[in-house]
Amino acid sequence: MNDSHLQSVAFEKLRGFTTSQAISFLVKDGFSGTGTTCTYVNEHKRSTAEIWFGIIPPGEKVLDDRYSSKITYQIEVLNDPIQSLEDVSADFRWETGKVPWHRSSRPSDFEVIND
Repeated sequence: MNDSHLQSVAFEKLRGFTTSQAISFLVKDGFSGTGTTCTYVNEHKRSTAEIWFGIIPPGEKVLDDRYSSKITYQIEVLNDPIQSLEDVSADFRWETGKVPWHRSSRPSDFEVIND
């Protein structure tokens, strides 16, 4: 996944929509909307069950920092109505890092893999 692929997918889904229709569609699909921009964040943290049942690389232990990843999809409607690919802007961001088991992740825990 990259920005241009996300932009193409967003355009195919939102073609012909007005800004308000597009924002409403994205919010119903799980995005959060602010103005003409919608964002969806998916965060995954390795669970204790994954460690216990061996669904992780050998050598990791329960008390080690756990791997965490965060993927952010951001779509912005630039023109109303959406009639061409340039009427939609998209940003895809993938981050990964290690987080201590005893706390939630912080922005400083992550390293950007793809932006």
